[in-house]
Amino acid sequence: MLQTLLAPKNIVIIGGSEDLAKPGGRITKNILSKGYAGELLIVNPNSRSIQGVRAYPSVKELPFAPELALIAVPAQFVRQSLEDLADMGTKAVVILSSGFGELSEAGKIEERQLADFANQRGIFLLGPNCLGVMSPVHASKFAGILPQMVKGGIDFLSGSGAIVDFLTEQAVKRGLNFASFLIVGNSAQTSVTDLLTLFDQNHAEDSSLIKILYLESIKKPEEFLKSARSLVEKGCLLAGIKAGTTQAGSRAAASHTGAMVSNDVAVQALFDKAGIIRVQSKLELVDVATALTCAKGKLDGKRVCIISDAGGPGVMLADELNRQGFEVPSFGEHTRTRLAEVLPRGAATGNPVDCLPVRTGAMLAKVFDIIREEESGVIDYILVIEGDAGLADNWQVCQAILHAMDHFDIPVFPTFCSPSLSHDSLEKFR
Repeated sequence: MLQTLLAPKNIVIIGGSEDLAKPGGRITKNILSKGYAGELLIVNPNSRSIQGVRAYPSVKELPFAPELALIAVPAQFVRQSLEDLADMGTKAVVILSSGFGELSEAGKIEERQLADFANQRGIFLLGPNCLGVMSPVHASKFAGILPQMVKGGIDFLSGSGAIVDFLTEQAVKRGLNFASFLIVGNSAQTSVTDLLTLFDQNHAEDSSLIKILYLESIKKPEEFLKSARSLVEKGCLLAGIKAGTTQAGSRAAASHTGAMVSNDVAVQALFDKAGIIRVQSKLELVDVATALTCAKGKLDGKRVCIISDAGGPGVMLADELNRQGFEVPSFGEHTRTRLAEVLPRGAATGNPVDCLPVRTGAMLAKVFDIIREEESGVIDYILVIEGDAGLADNWQVCQAILHAMDHFDIPVFPTFCSPSLSHDSLEKFR
């Protein structure tokens, strides 16, 4: 089923449209514009062609049972579409339509009935009130950012489509790559826990190792714990947000997706037992995902080398690392002598290494090499904190950092403090 969701051989859009202001129109355009190579089918009773794709009057008149169906019709027509798809033999359905449990008690009853029907007919159901699915194969998402998906990138499992978009906007600015977006909406049948279980059951050597989660409810905590622990044991790194743990937040979550309140202490205990890094904000989740990406699986280190182009930022970083339980060990005399030979007069060579604002990309490359050659048994991580004083070619500095990130056994974590002055070089760095 995970393969069907992420790499379907064919897709049908129920309610595909020429109107790009409608979910059915926008999702048709997105799938086409992102180069889906499978067969795309459209159901629209009012047109024989939608955005250049042949349209059929009804589900019953489709030439075969589609693998993946996207329902984008008004709420009152969803049930009939689902029943027709079941009769055709479709086994994976995403309901984009809103107007269910997030709207009223009657809507909650209706979506429960849709879930019951899907269970009876063996259909895997995402939604309703769902933004969609994205993978390297298809962009079945009707709104927001559509980043280039990359096999081996980050899997994002979310109860909210907007959270996916707002977080991804920040993540793409960091250069992070995603492998999939799976959004559950109201979770009438399928929750984030169910998706986590799917990923666990289908984990393989080439599966993505980093998964981030946004949850508004945890309906099956025992299954959640089991699947998360199993993924962690297989080498996966998990981080997530559990929203709706305060009175105001739980009230908002209930009106958003119908989620129930969760005790914050219980949630923290569950995340701790599961081995999931818990964060409290979208930006913090981006930070953690970035750090996990840069760490390259090395998660137990404590000893850090700091490289900077100014004294103050290095001092502040050393203070914060010490507060968080890390060590910034002094370098040996031979290392310091070698560093002094390649750095300008006045540079600090102990650790932190202050290369001064006149540093060049060539200097920084030599600093990296010396630390790798002399301190590899002493240092677990290299943290680089860089500005741009305008005294050297900053793109060459970025290239030196990229080379170290790509080729060193010691994980390298870069921080850039001059995003305005360094805009052009940072765009290439991303």
